[in-house]
Amino acid sequence: KSLRRDLCQERSDRLNADTLLLLGTANTLGWIAYRIYDDILDGENKKNLIPLANSCLRKVCSIYAGLFTSPVQQNFFDKLMNDLDGANSWEQKYCRTMAKENNFSFSSLPKYDDYSILAKKSLGHALGPITFLFLLEYAPDSNEVTVTLNFFTHFIIARQLNDDAHDWLEDLQNGTINPASALILKKWLKNKKIKTVQFKIDLKNTTSKLQEIFWHEVIGDITKEVYSQITSAKKSLEDRIFSDVTYFLNLLQPLENAAKKADLESKKMIAFLKNY
Repeated sequence: KSLRRDLCQERSDRLNADTLLLLGTANTLGWIAYRIYDDILDGENKKNLIPLANSCLRKVCSIYAGLFTSPVQQNFFDKLMNDLDGANSWEQKYCRTMAKENNFSFSSLPKYDDYSILAKKSLGHALGPITFLFLLEYAPDSNEVTVTLNFFTHFIIARQLNDDAHDWLEDLQNGTINPASALILKKWLKNKKIKTVQFKIDLKNTTSKLQEIFWHEVIGDITKEVYSQITSAKKSLEDRIFSDVTYFLNLLQPLENAAKKADLESKKMIAFLKNY
């Protein structure tokens, strides 16, 4: 086990500075392209940046095409990118609302289920570390790659849920139903005893009620799920395939702090609402 534990550290000597710089370049350009596409899909008027996004994405694909030396590695890259495109397509189809002067029309609420769709949308974040493993001769189906992918899957879900808990109202006002607002609206429909798949909501006159539902009934569920995803991310590291997991744990720490803060804010807000 001790030999296996230090395997990544021993093999890392095979990587040179130029290769690591190339991976960093791909990661940076990938995020630039992702951010531009994501903003446009969210309805922001940034279509003038499409050529820049396309240029960045072409360079990213070119870099990984040069780094992935086997068909199975290229298939891994293609699947990850296909999943990303599929997640964006799903969001456009099921998480967008028809809005007119704060009146929103819904045909149904999106079902996020195990929240894996959130990870698929941003799993390009894991490409750098996974490519690092590929260059160290680990196969795409190896335990090392699986553990790394699992970690980033749970990390991304936790981070996205944390963001969505803060942005649910702004997202809803912009016509997007994120996981937090989906839970809020589901409870609102239940309270209103609305069972039809087609319904409308006047957001201007309903915001205070939705906020009340969020603080009383939803924030606890979101925080609990964030904790669960953090726990799963940590559990994926228990195999100790890496000699030092400090970097991974440091990624999780801000999310744990945010979850604790949300718990505290929830208690304060509920007390305030009762007095108010």
